[in-house]
Amino acid sequence: MNSFDKSISISDSSPAGSGNLPKRQVLVIILTLMLAQMMAAIEGTVVSTALPTIIGDLGRRDLYTWVFTSYFIASTSTTPLWGKLSDLWGRKSLYQAAIVIFMAGSVLAGVSSGMTMLIVFRAIQGLGAGGLFTLSMAILADVLSPRERGRYQGYMGGIFALATILGPLAGGLLVDYAHWRWVFFMVLPLGAISLVMSVTHLELAFTRREARVDYTGAGLLLVWVIAIILAMELGGDSWDWVSAPSIGLLAAGVGGVALFVAQQRRATEAILPPRLFRLRLFNFSCAIQFISGAAMLSAGIFGPLFLQVVTDVNATRSGLLLVPMMLGMLLTSVSAGQVLTRTGRYKAVPIFGAVVLTLGVWMMSTLSAESSTLTARPFCSRWAAG
Repeated sequence: MNSFDKSISISDSSPAGSGNLPKRQVLVIILTLMLAQMMAAIEGTVVSTALPTIIGDLGRRDLYTWVFTSYFIASTSTTPLWGKLSDLWGRKSLYQAAIVIFMAGSVLAGVSSGMTMLIVFRAIQGLGAGGLFTLSMAILADVLSPRERGRYQGYMGGIFALATILGPLAGGLLVDYAHWRWVFFMVLPLGAISLVMSVTHLELAFTRREARVDYTGAGLLLVWVIAIILAMELGGDSWDWVSAPSIGLLAAGVGGVALFVAQQRRATEAILPPRLFRLRLFNFSCAIQFISGAAMLSAGIFGPLFLQVVTDVNATRSGLLLVPMMLGMLLTSVSAGQVLTRTGRYKAVPIFGAVVLTLGVWMMSTLSAESSTLTARPFCSRWAAG
């Protein structure tokens, strides 16, 4: 075993979550987490196939990407805060709050009468999704031993991939055979079941401790994330890259990053402790997660738009054409979790995935207006192998 594998191998003797709960109770908890995770994951992509129709109804094509952007800004920028607050107030109550917030955002998005309203309510959905994604992983760590986590995290990754498959497909079916508003209402039963199960079965040991929440750091995180995303989104489109608004937003983003880093260094209990970035494994994992997430979301968001507008297929078929890509994610997520649990070694899995992902993204970049749906399908399938 080389030094990299030694640094990240798993041992049953490692400090961990309890891992002492009865297996039946653990399985019920995992099912509860999976239902909520599926709800949030579906809503991350379900609008991809429905959005061309939504725009036709509500107008404002110039706001197309903001339906996704608002969701992911809210979910990613609040992730550290959800984790910190759960350390202070307990996982269960925060997890239930995240479910309720997400369901409220879904209802409001479904009744939106304009694109601006839809974007705001998608941000509320994203706020809840940030809590669901963060707390699901935290709860897994609480109830499983280190050796078991790889397997169940693989299952959670498989559920995420399955939900990503169902999202575009369900969105297309609902647009073609019902109404686009149902893409937001469809997840409410999943949320209700997960909420009830969390009340009845999510019993977690919790000891309240005295601590301080770095609200200043959380606010600075939100500021620089929004500033940089706005600059990337609007620069070169709404205004020139060298215009005052673009330069101002980029300057605000860079300044926000500098202030955020300074705040994290002096905060007693930082939102994102700087010491984490001294760990090679942490940096490597974040880089892989960023690259794979960017590639997956880009294909999932713009793939249906390309298929519907450029190759002239309906919403349902555009969702079906994404199935090969997502099916590959489902299979590799589950199998990777099994490999990690059985061997305790991580290195080969992300390296192999990164290589295949790079190849698939390059192949998809060759698609053009002359490409047929027959060409797009295998490209998506090959990309999924990552």
